[in-house]
Amino acid sequence: MENENFEQLGQELIDLLNDLLNEQQINSKKLESVSPGDYSYGEGMHDGLRYATSGLTSILRRHGLIS
Repeated sequence: MENENFEQLGQELIDLLNDLLNEQQINSKKLESVSPGDYSYGEGMHDGLRYATSGLTSILRRHGLIS
């Protein structure tokens, strides 16, 4: 039972990573269409998404869940 829970957790974390990557791509496209500084919320969001994606990727790699 415990292995199943860990497998499910691993898959959910991978799904979360994919969601973060999609959001990062969407936000990046929005930022392409505005002048620097005109969408400060989006710029901050982009930095936050990059940080979260990097951290989650590192954790998943460390545990062998992604390559």
